[in-house]
Amino acid sequence: FGDMLSEPILDAAQAAIEECDLFVSIGTSAVVYPAAYLPEYARKAGAVRVEINPEETPASYLYDVHLRGPATEMLARLADGDPELLA
Repeated sequence: FGDMLSEPILDAAQAAIEECDLFVSIGTSAVVYPAAYLPEYARKAGAVRVEINPEETPASYLYDVHLRGPATEMLARLADGDPELLA
């Protein structure tokens, strides 16, 4: 919050996202721009989009999968292959 992101870094992030197959967003409010645009780039690229966040965000509609809970818990469950997460 309050930190300016350099244009070359944002351009590089967008270029990488446009080539990705999977986009995972972890613990964001989804209201800080220009970073809040990143899931839209992933959607346009056709990537599967996963949101890990305790609560719904203004960008939740852009995601295919919503994992609601603390990041540490959700990531541990993903690492363990918890089948309930993606059911």
